[in-house]
Formats: sequence, structure tokens, C-alpha cells
Amino acid sequence: MTVALVTGADGFIGQHLQKRLSGEGVEVRRFVRGVPALNERSNLQHWSEYLEGVEAIYHLAAIAHRKSDTRRITEVNARWPARLYAAAGAAGVGRFIYLSSIKVLGDYSSRPLRPQDPYAPGDAYALSKVQAEQGLLAAQGDVATQLAIVRPPLTYGPGVKANFLALLRLARLAQNGIPLPLADAAAPRSIMGVDNLCDLLHRLLQSGAGIFHCADAESISVHDLLQLIASLSDKSIRFWRISPALLKATLRVLGRGGAYSRLFDPLEVDQSETLRVLGWSAPHSTENQLAGTLQWLR
Repeated sequence: MTVALVTGADGFIGQHLQKRLSGEGVEVRRFVRGVPALNERSNLQHWSEYLEGVEAIYHLAAIAHRKSDTRRITEVNARWPARLYAAAGAAGVGRFIYLSSIKVLGDYSSRPLRPQDPYAPGDAYALSKVQAEQGLLAAQGDVATQLAIVRPPLTYGPGVKANFLALLRLARLAQNGIPLPLADAAAPRSIMGVDNLCDLLHRLLQSGAGIFHCADAESISVHDLLQLIASLSDKSIRFWRISPALLKATLRVLGRGGAYSRLFDPLEVDQSETLRVLGWSAPHSTENQLAGTLQWLR
């Protein structure tokens, strides 16, 4: 039986991943909040007892909360991955799969983003992910463990939190008759259902090294996503137009300046390299996964 260690196993994606791996006959060792080796300056000795017999590591643990201080985000998100990767090499672990984010390349793009595009982090979280990637890639020459870096876009599914949960709540509010100023939120954006992401992560348990972009098969605008949510709930949503400059200024005053880009700017990922190297494409439709998410929400 394959043995895999999952850090951040109690998080949104971690819970889904361990369920998928267990269903595939993989023995999962869980690292959750409060484990001493994740709360100090980990070295090889700290990790050795946890890594004995482990064949693959999924490093999902990270701080995403915007209110966390920059020092803590840097310590956890940027430095821990390289330490764990070095420990994996010393312990003879065969594979190290790191969950990064498409945000390392920016919050919007006029064309689908490719793995080789330059870094363009827009906040402390994205910068910490950049630093983590750079640390891992720099260590490859000294560590025999095979490395895969996965960059998903906004991920959703049962148990989702943060921005996608806020969007679901906005849709619910609109279904009660309150029109939304999002008639022009028509830019294509990549999103990813958690079942699709876990399918790719399981695929990487067998083989594959490098940087992999992934998403649902088709991009969708915020306007169309809200329409789909309403349709799956047998409801309707009304939209109205507002001056983009006025909306952007209003959001900035409310301390939500970044929300404008997430609503109106395009952000797509180029998955061609993932298909070429792994032969992988998303097996589940957005509509199917969104239906499951709404069932959970209800």
C-alpha cells in the first residue's frame, strides 16, 4: 500500500484530498494545525519520525488569511516547503507535490497564463508562494525527491470558504430580488472544482515532475457563473450596469479594491503543458461540481 503524507489535511482541499486518496487505497498520514514539527524551525530530525515509510508528500499547509502578519506568512508559506522538501530527500521520499497558486503570476491576464510566464505576485500571500516555489526549484539539484508544483485558480466545492463562499452568498441574496451591478462582469476566468483538483493530485502520485497549471475544462465569467448558480437553484438573478470607474472607487473606499479585478478582469490558465506531460484534463464539469457545492450549502 502506498503511504502519502498530507500537510494541511484539515483544510478545505486537504479534507477532500485525503478522502480521494483513501478511496484509491492509499494510506494517508495527516498533518494538521498544531503539529509541533510545523510550528517550529523544522529540521531533518524533527521530520524523520513522520516520514518513515512515506512514499509521497502533498504539501498543502499554508496561511491564506489576509489579516495574518507578513512575517508569519513568510515563515509558514515561504520557508516551510523547502525545509520539508529537504527532509523528504533525506528520508528517501520519492515524490513531493506542492500546492501553489496561479496568483504567483498575478490577479489578471490578457491571455491564458503559462507555467513559464514571469512571476507577478499582487499581495503578501502570492509573494510567499513565489518564494516557496523559488526555494523548492533552487533545491532540486541537491534533493533526489521528484518535485511537482501545482498552480490552481480559485477552487470551489463542498466546504469552500473565503471568496467563493462570498460569491455563493451574493447569489443567494440576488435570488431574493436584489439586482446586482454585474451586468458587465463578462471577462473569462478559470476556476476549479475540488474534485478535479484532487483527481490531478492523485494522478501526480504515479508520475510527473515540473510546474502544472490546472482548471475546469472551460472558463466562465462572474456574470455567467452567477447565472448558472441561479439556474441550478431554479431561481433567477437580475443585473444592472454601473460605471466601472464608480464601482472601482466604491470598492476601494470600502477596503475591497482587489474585488474589482476578481469580478471584472480576465484570468485564465493555459493547461496545455499539463495535458502534454500527464495526459490529464479535468474529468468533471463545472455544472456538476457546482451542483454538489450548492447541495452542501443548502
